[in-house]
Amino acid sequence: MMKFTNNKNIPLPIAIWLATNNYEYDTDDRVISATTLLKPLKAIHLARKYRENQKEVDVADLSNLVMGSSIHAGIEEALEPSNIKNVAELLGYNPDKVLEHLVVEKRTKKEINGYVISGQFDMVYKGTVCDVKSTSTWKYILGDGDDYIKQMSIYKWLNPELITSNSGWIFYIFTDWSKAESRRKSDYPQDRIQSKEYILDNSIEEYINKKTLALRALESIEDDKLPDCTPEERWEKKSVWKYYKGASRDRSTKNYDNPKEAYDAVAKGGGTVVEVKGESTGCKYCSVQNLCKQYTELKMLGMIGD
Repeated sequence: MMKFTNNKNIPLPIAIWLATNNYEYDTDDRVISATTLLKPLKAIHLARKYRENQKEVDVADLSNLVMGSSIHAGIEEALEPSNIKNVAELLGYNPDKVLEHLVVEKRTKKEINGYVISGQFDMVYKGTVCDVKSTSTWKYILGDGDDYIKQMSIYKWLNPELITSNSGWIFYIFTDWSKAESRRKSDYPQDRIQSKEYILDNSIEEYINKKTLALRALESIEDDKLPDCTPEERWEKKSVWKYYKGASRDRSTKNYDNPKEAYDAVAKGGGTVVEVKGESTGCKYCSVQNLCKQYTELKMLGMIGD
């Protein structure tokens, strides 16, 4: 069971709301959810091995997660057959046709390599899997949809008869959307709610097979011998060397990816260089950081922010 703190003294009724988790966890030790399978191997292994010893979570850090869950719960309630019958006609659709083609929040399981992969999609409409994501605009702008593709592809692997399309849709609901930014930037989402189509991965079974076999191999390895998470898995941002030609530190003259080029600039034109260390941003959200030697080392190197 997750342990909570309330270090910022959030009022008790709101703290209880933030700490409430209605997710239905499976008690079968063999079960791995589709979203968990996308995590780094070491994180999956340690979380499964030390279920009762994971880090404490401060309720203040749960606001985005809880608001996302609330959005999903609201959508699920709206897509109840009784509500569809009441509302679909108002939108100009035949309720019976909508209900004929729509499947909502179905959980499916499939065994592989001694594990049970479990997944619950948000909805499938006319054979196409659709998932709702409440997230920042940056996720949309940067086009980083690899995890979304894998997640929806796993749902298709679990439900091949139901999910027949080779593409899936992500419905984005942006938590930080700005109307002013949408007017100023052409690559910025033009509305708070956007959708994007992604081509699914037809080789996802190979990924699942490889990941579960690798996870099985870790069961016989001591904790201090576990493979480190890669920079990509840790969402590592590379270090930057900022060159300031003048005395002002308000804005750097130029940023460099390596120190040699930055100090060459100093040798030619004077000035100073300030290193901004890269961060492993994903480590801040890992539930087993308190059990991870790599996390401790990265923290000492200044590569994990507060």
